[in-house]
Amino acid sequence: MVGYDATRHVFTVKYLTRKHELQTLEIGYAQLTELLLAAPSIKLNLWKYDREAEVSLDVVRVAAEISDYLYSRCSQRFYTGDKVFGLEAIKAMEQDLTGNAREGHQMNETYTQAFVEHKLLMKERMTFLADQGLISSTLAHQAAQVWELGNTFLERVRLYNQSKSSAHIEAVEKLISETLTAEKEYLPHVLLQLKR
Repeated sequence: MVGYDATRHVFTVKYLTRKHELQTLEIGYAQLTELLLAAPSIKLNLWKYDREAEVSLDVVRVAAEISDYLYSRCSQRFYTGDKVFGLEAIKAMEQDLTGNAREGHQMNETYTQAFVEHKLLMKERMTFLADQGLISSTLAHQAAQVWELGNTFLERVRLYNQSKSSAHIEAVEKLISETLTAEKEYLPHVLLQLKR
């Protein structure tokens, strides 16, 4: 959920379709209330949006968060207990998905959808940074290629869930490996360019 219009009594929602296209939907307050009452398991992220807001880009923080992701750490200490972050979390997701698949279970599409949404967000972030002149457009293009790998990954997970073919398990492993390799390759260059 990205916004609302109090005069028209509607919320604005952004979501990814199964074809990985970012869509916008407006839903009335009453309609959303009915939906939430009927399906209490639905979770929403509420964000405040203000077109007139003045926001400054904290490049140091952006670099720190990319570094955390790349090196699988969390410098923001708001998590408790044993957690994995960044690229290590992607490895853990892949092991969980393929391990379950090898036992004959479905691969969890919730994880894979969140993975693709993260790759889309990374692509959008890198495009923004390139548009601001902070990184090269080549790096933004590499982030877009990683997003494409994510889309292919999601399709392979769905194909596995339909067919249970081990070829799809191997394809998922290969796609995750390619994603990790690509991010380990381009993200250090992003960090170097942000620190100029």
